[in-house]
Amino acid sequence: MTSSSVTGPFSFFLAAFRTVRGSNWWYAKIPPLLAIAYAVLLLQPPPPGIALATLLGVLFSLCCLASYGHIVNDAFDIEEDRRAGKPNTMVGKTVHQRVSLCLLLVAMGFIPWLVLEFGSAAAVVLAANYLLPMAYSIPPLRLKERGIFGVVADAAGVHAMPTLFVALAILHVASIPGEGFFPLLLAAVAWSFLAGLRGIMIHQLWDRQNDIQAGTTTLASGQAPHRFRRLIRGIVFPAEMLTFVWLIWLVFPFAQATLWVVLAYIVFDAFRLRTWRMPFDPAPAASGSYTPPADLYEVWFPMTLAATLSVRHPLFLPLFALFPMLFYRRLKMAAREVASVVVVQWRKHFQKHVRVKDGTETSGQPLHRSESTTASRLRHAESAMGANPDNGRSGPLKSDGVFTGATHGNQKITSPEQISEYYDEWTSRYMDVFGDTFQACRTSRVEDLHEYFLSRAGLRDGQRVLDAGCGVCGPSIYFASKRKIQIEAVTISSFQKEKALEHIEKFELRDRIHVRQGDYHHLPDLFPSNYFDTILFLESFSHAINPEHVLRGAYKVLKPGGVLYIKDLFRKRGANEEEQGRIDRVIMKVNQAFRTITPDCDCAVGIMKDLGYEEVFVTPVKFIQDLEVWNKFDETHDFDLYEGATPVQWVDWLELKFRKPCSP
Repeated sequence: MTSSSVTGPFSFFLAAFRTVRGSNWWYAKIPPLLAIAYAVLLLQPPPPGIALATLLGVLFSLCCLASYGHIVNDAFDIEEDRRAGKPNTMVGKTVHQRVSLCLLLVAMGFIPWLVLEFGSAAAVVLAANYLLPMAYSIPPLRLKERGIFGVVADAAGVHAMPTLFVALAILHVASIPGEGFFPLLLAAVAWSFLAGLRGIMIHQLWDRQNDIQAGTTTLASGQAPHRFRRLIRGIVFPAEMLTFVWLIWLVFPFAQATLWVVLAYIVFDAFRLRTWRMPFDPAPAASGSYTPPADLYEVWFPMTLAATLSVRHPLFLPLFALFPMLFYRRLKMAAREVASVVVVQWRKHFQKHVRVKDGTETSGQPLHRSESTTASRLRHAESAMGANPDNGRSGPLKSDGVFTGATHGNQKITSPEQISEYYDEWTSRYMDVFGDTFQACRTSRVEDLHEYFLSRAGLRDGQRVLDAGCGVCGPSIYFASKRKIQIEAVTISSFQKEKALEHIEKFELRDRIHVRQGDYHHLPDLFPSNYFDTILFLESFSHAINPEHVLRGAYKVLKPGGVLYIKDLFRKRGANEEEQGRIDRVIMKVNQAFRTITPDCDCAVGIMKDLGYEEVFVTPVKFIQDLEVWNKFDETHDFDLYEGATPVQWVDWLELKFRKPCSP
């Protein structure tokens, strides 16, 4: 529960959507299925009213089916997710509640078939599709832990069989001749199966460490990651592309625009990769990375078929309008990506002779192997961070409150007062865009992010928790509303403290959360030794002027066995000196604008190990990142990260979890 929560039917819908993990399948799985429905309708469209009713009924059944599959999977993964520190929506629900929910979704999934008469073939496929999640998740069969059978079952149940169901349901109302329909059906099912096969293999690759930690044996957990990725790149992806070309070839006679859209997408993707200096990788190693050609499958391909159907048969215009209404957020993200590439390429074309001067130079030198002490790590981190804001309160801002970029030389932050003044001035602006949770790297729904923190940090009833750098207490309010815990929240800003107290009062959590204005560099002066079960730094560690001092103080106030959890941005290492120099210049600009001292992961990890912490994990964040809010904040305040220069991947979003050893 957050201060931005809503009440009433919409709140109930959001809670239900979260319970069935709707964000995992709505934007990625449903649009390609609609594309196949549009393609079948183009062969021989039925009356528009019947077509629209059938399509809505099919969509409803698919939603029930997807929800059912995720609930069954979560219900039988509770213990594994607990061991891996992953969120699970079925925790806290009784067996009776889980079974009732599954039966309800099965019954609801067949209602459209009973009302609209999809045909017996579609009904058989739908029934079989309801059985597959059980075979995939429930012991003793539990195909997900049986190697190749697991990925095949997932690809079939999540992609191929729903495609077959959609096509058969549309066929029943359209009366399409078999010679025109069955080649299209075969191509669509083959393409969807191979796309699903690559999807589940990438998911297992990204989740490999969690599965190993949980003791879950998957196809990916039993193989070396580089070999597994080679299998995806060399066999699965080429086969998927061949079937997609086959599908486009079959669709081309009645939807010529699809070919031109595919070709345009290939050209655009080449420009995108060139613009962001990214390699083409159909099996990216980093969790949450863009996986080509997702935009084509999920936006442009179905949109093109819907538009073609509407042009050829104007009475089908409501079908075309339905797509952007249902998938507005996904369409917006794809359109923004196109716009971003166009703008950057335009700037590069018209500003190729303009050099943006930072006013300072950074060394970009890697950490020498001989520098193993905490002092040498700090010296390296200090030199790598480059310039930071000067002592002026306005910082890198114009008088009208927008960013002017790096204009203050290379003076460093020397006192926490500068950070305090920055947040006193800027907190209201952050709240206008970020709400009560100041997290740049976040999920599309802030509640999902809070649940992720609960799980990854391991917050449990009865704990005493420190939120170090708490902002206005958005996450703390959620944690205290979900767990019976006591939270001490510390902020450097008096303005943030006032806003946090208002929020806590509103949610009647005064007995759970205590806020104070203070400097987390001096935690032992604020709290007794061995006091906290968990200490959280949620995108606040990057404000640490002296990381060693902060981590040493945290160690002192942690109980033996207590956990330190950090989620923040960390300085990326360049492939060469030239790239490292560009990374350092971007980091310098960010540090000046946001009053941060972007940390170095190796430095932070080394300090913690020197201090005696035990490593639990150091890993990239394990959720799909939605940077729309951060981009909106940058646009609102005219903050241009590159100012016409070539963009560079300058940051890694990481989680660090360490434990204070128990007393012998």
